[in-house]
Amino acid sequence: MAWNNLEVSQDIKVNGAPAVASWEGRLDVFVRGTDNHLYHRVYESGLWHGTKWDLIAGPANNSTLISSPAAVSWGSNRIDLFAVWNDKHLSHLAWDGSSWQTKWDDLGGAINDAPAAASWKKMRADVFIRTTDNNISRRYWEEYHVGYQGTSWEDWHGLGPNLMSAPTAAASALGRIDCFGADKDGHLMHMLYDGRNDSPWAKVDDALKIKDAPAAASAVTADGRVDVFVCDADGHLKKRWFNKKTNPNQQEDKWVDTGSLIYSAPAAAAWWDGSKPKRFDCFAQGKDNTLFHTWWAG
Repeated sequence: MAWNNLEVSQDIKVNGAPAVASWEGRLDVFVRGTDNHLYHRVYESGLWHGTKWDLIAGPANNSTLISSPAAVSWGSNRIDLFAVWNDKHLSHLAWDGSSWQTKWDDLGGAINDAPAAASWKKMRADVFIRTTDNNISRRYWEEYHVGYQGTSWEDWHGLGPNLMSAPTAAASALGRIDCFGADKDGHLMHMLYDGRNDSPWAKVDDALKIKDAPAAASAVTADGRVDVFVCDADGHLKKRWFNKKTNPNQQEDKWVDTGSLIYSAPAAAAWWDGSKPKRFDCFAQGKDNTLFHTWWAG
């Protein structure tokens, strides 16, 4: 797999990992600027829409981001956007294809770093956070679900353990979400949700140490395959795929070095043809706070 496509955007200065949501050949990219405000722009058919990044205002006039955002799409014309503002609560905003909802939803929590989001079916979004005690919690929204305090949001559910990075999550089959993070020694950890139960966390790799949160890309048609992107201890962007569904030991032979240096945790999105990947896009903070983008197309 050759990663020979590279783009560095100079028109936005970013602070940390971007977030990306993908549907129908379109990428919606969200970044935390160096002014700690939230910006959005669409990338489609090899081009950026418009001439500038759009500012997305926070829930209050004095709101500023304290971490990178997260975003997920469960279908065309729908994006669920998550952010942690200076109140350290998780906030949610939805886009319906023509406009953003008028008010952020306050989902509570006590958070210091970036959330993660995944969706394994239409009209459902799962969000993961690392709380201030370094444990992972999950909450989900589902249309017509009667959950916490009569809303469509289910209450927070603790997943443990003592992770030392923000989580990442990807839906790799119907009713399945794979979640990854880093332990205190910088090793990649994994757990899964099968639609009913959560597995214990398990170490994936003893050899490679990562210095920030990983990124995961998959699809409900991928039959359990998840491609994981990491920034290693030397700042190299590396990738490896795992499949804990069909075979707990099935994985790519080794980590693939994409040949790029990044300066933050990565963010990734994928387009699939059934169970085979067609394209991967990876974003990160580049040198001098530029927006770094690389991709592979099969």
